[in-house]
Amino acid sequence: MDNPATTFEFFTDATGAYEGMIIAGTYDYTVSAAGYTPEMLEGVEIVLNATVTNDFELMEFPSPPINVVATEITDDNVLITWHNPTYAPFEPVFETFDNGIPSSWTVVVGGSTADTWYMETPAGNPQSTGASLDGTNFAHVDSDEAGSGASLNEMLYTPVVNASTAEALFLSFDQYYRHLGSSFGKVEVYDGTAWVTILNQTATAGAWSNPNHQVIDVTAYANEEFQVRFHYSDGTSWSWYWSLDNVAITDAVTR
Repeated sequence: MDNPATTFEFFTDATGAYEGMIIAGTYDYTVSAAGYTPEMLEGVEIVLNATVTNDFELMEFPSPPINVVATEITDDNVLITWHNPTYAPFEPVFETFDNGIPSSWTVVVGGSTADTWYMETPAGNPQSTGASLDGTNFAHVDSDEAGSGASLNEMLYTPVVNASTAEALFLSFDQYYRHLGSSFGKVEVYDGTAWVTILNQTATAGAWSNPNHQVIDVTAYANEEFQVRFHYSDGTSWSWYWSLDNVAITDAVTR
């Protein structure tokens, strides 16, 4: 706000309110905010010990759409699609574990020992030397290798995925889950509010060199904080293992 002799500048709080000391007189107001067109009000008289109220409504700057695509339907009709400027395209997740469990993934140890999810190699496979799901490294958690005194309750989390703009959402992976007793291998997704179990395995699925391939439609759970976790428990008793490979979160079915 200013008059011919003096300029004052104030910043509002989240409610639009501000406080400041000025000299009584007649002022021109200019109200501005990033991304909006400024608004000016001229000739506002400020009187000592009086209240002056003015309302301002700023309009957003017009922004061009992005990803504009024109598709000819017939000779006389064209379909035009676009996204608004704030559109964040969906970015799929693919993980082979060939170079280890990435730092963007999270392993949570929940058992009685440090035995948990890790990257295993075919040559180092404690269950069958040289064996794997597809000839490459894989993620592995192993109650049998941990021993009879251990109790495993282990989590492997994918990165958080903004799936709010995905028109469809699928989770796929290869696995060998070997079951025993009260153990389980659960796949759970975060729906924006809570964790939801989408697969609860209490029977063996897959085998070395012949993995079980899962494709699960998770479109109903898509949100801007979508995440998947693989939850293995040996049921507090000496059990077997779970191996994972080629985990994908995509907006289309993969093989």
